[in-house]
Amino acid sequence: MLDKLVREAKWWGETFIGLAKVIASPNAPIPATDIHPRQSAIPCTPAER
Repeated sequence: MLDKLVREAKWWGETFIGLAKVIASPNAPIPATDIHPRQSAIPCTPAER
């Protein structure tokens, strides 16, 4: 349970950091991603966890 809370806190932290960057400079170019082609996305719903 604690692991899920930590992962959720990290996800929300990354989301708010990204939001702050977009608000600070909305015309900045979108950086390239470094995700592996077969890496799954972060699950966002309880059913996916």
